[in-house]
Amino acid sequence: ILLSIEQIQKQGQSIDEKKLTRMKIAAKTLSQVYSDLIFYTFPEKVDSAEEQISMKSLILERLEYFKPFFEQKQITLSSSLDEASSIFARKAKAQKLFDNLLSNAIKYNKKGGSIEIVLQNNHLSIKDSGLGIEEENLKHIFDRYARFNKDQGGFGIGLSLVQTICDEYKIKISCNSKLGEGSEFVLAW
Repeated sequence: ILLSIEQIQKQGQSIDEKKLTRMKIAAKTLSQVYSDLIFYTFPEKVDSAEEQISMKSLILERLEYFKPFFEQKQITLSSSLDEASSIFARKAKAQKLFDNLLSNAIKYNKKGGSIEIVLQNNHLSIKDSGLGIEEENLKHIFDRYARFNKDQGGFGIGLSLVQTICDEYKIKISCNSKLGEGSEFVLAW
């Protein structure tokens, strides 16, 4: 689907840009869900070797991928990314970790909201101005299939996958959230 969209764009065929953007976002969303399911079902299929990863480079790469999502919801992004933060991990897993947290910050944000990403001294913070999470649900957010907002889609596997990757690489993860004000996920390694 994504290749077909890119071909349409390259050929300059006449098509409504809004429709094309929606198709691209839907295809990327489907791709992300598929990728999460593959990670869960066949973890041995993650084929990249462990390496020292520049987190700034990884984050900048992924922000470019998510650019249509920011534009669609008119989300303002601010970031402060230090050069020194890195992690020894499989790139595919580090990417999956970041993608799930950023995807949630977008999905559960309000239209015209904001996301702030801070990377400093091997600490990563992703803070959104979205819906927030009720205090009694915070202790269950990393449970597989846990969903607390039925109208936003999803299958309840993203944060469980995040926790699994954090456990594997001894990354401490925490969440601060206030209903109606947003959430902040903090990673430390």
